[in-house]
Amino acid sequence: MKYHSIKGCLSNLTLLESAEGLLLYDSGSGAGDIARLEKYMQEHLQKTPADIKLLVISHMHPDHAGGAAILRERYAIPVAAHERLDKWYAGLGGILQHRVDTYLTESIMGKNIFKKGELSYPRMIHPDHRLKDWERLPIFKEWQTIFLPGHTSHDIGLYNEKAGMICYPDMFMNINGTIVLPVPVLFKEKMLESLQRLLDLEAQIMLPGHGPVLDGAAAAEYIKKAQKIIERPINNSVRIPFLLSHFTPELWKERRKGVMSPPDTL
Repeated sequence: MKYHSIKGCLSNLTLLESAEGLLLYDSGSGAGDIARLEKYMQEHLQKTPADIKLLVISHMHPDHAGGAAILRERYAIPVAAHERLDKWYAGLGGILQHRVDTYLTESIMGKNIFKKGELSYPRMIHPDHRLKDWERLPIFKEWQTIFLPGHTSHDIGLYNEKAGMICYPDMFMNINGTIVLPVPVLFKEKMLESLQRLLDLEAQIMLPGHGPVLDGAAAAEYIKKAQKIIERPINNSVRIPFLLSHFTPELWKERRKGVMSPPDTL
């Protein structure tokens, strides 16, 4: 099993080679990252994205799902994602959250590097394949979906037991030697469960949504550190983007169940 972790503007596009063909995990931020993918595939594989048989989206944020519609339209690549993916930006709250997330992503990356409309990606992906926990992927039967919520309500990773390999979404990052959590972590209890689940799988190769590829030992160390810091109060430097992530109807659905605190107590 060969893998290629392609660095996009903000996140990684992970290309996986197997006997069944090419599988892509996440689509980057939009047209710029699709161009990076095209260039990488031409230079390293002498192929184009038309050779990709399936795209799996980890979650609906712009830096991971921003190129999905382009890849499907341009190269007819079928898209797979968690069955609740399109609920994230549904309704009036979802419209507002989509605009806020797009603006925050543009602010992080710097508008000067964008071509006009690069982040004008749709609120709904309408996946061709809606995935459930532990479901095997279409075509790529050695790969299974892993439900890893916390950052959003619908984060998924991919697990290949035979290869000892996991692709995982936004769960923790190593920034200059410091382990940090993604912004936001909207579902703390679920994130703790997801981190433990990731740890229990004991994979040898960990392919993250952000940052360099990790071996199993390093990843286990980072996961344990992430588990310890998740209950800490929110840092003031990320409080505003955290609070601006509370418009999605998926969050208020959980709050109505009485299992979450309102944002001003977090």
